[in-house]
Amino acid sequence: MLALMNQFVGKKCEIQTIESRYRGIIDSIEENWVVVKDSDYNTTEIINLEYVTEIRQCREKKSRKDRKGTEISETTEENGQSAPPAPQEEKPEI
Repeated sequence: MLALMNQFVGKKCEIQTIESRYRGIIDSIEENWVVVKDSDYNTTEIINLEYVTEIRQCREKKSRKDRKGTEISETTEENGQSAPPAPQEEKPEI
């Protein structure tokens, strides 16, 4: 389990245990414990690996540019579908 977990160090993940679900960046893994930091809530969790049932890497936010060259942030949902695109301005016909 430790060897498999090491591929997630430094990545934002969702960890499911028997009782709870945690989301954050995996900071380190030592012996049978994983340290998860959540910057959104400014918290640090230490989780016993014996209770972990699932680990999933979270998708990162993607950015794209609209017609004017302005960068638009687009979040990818967990089910693999992208968020709906931003509405486009309609140009009046001349």
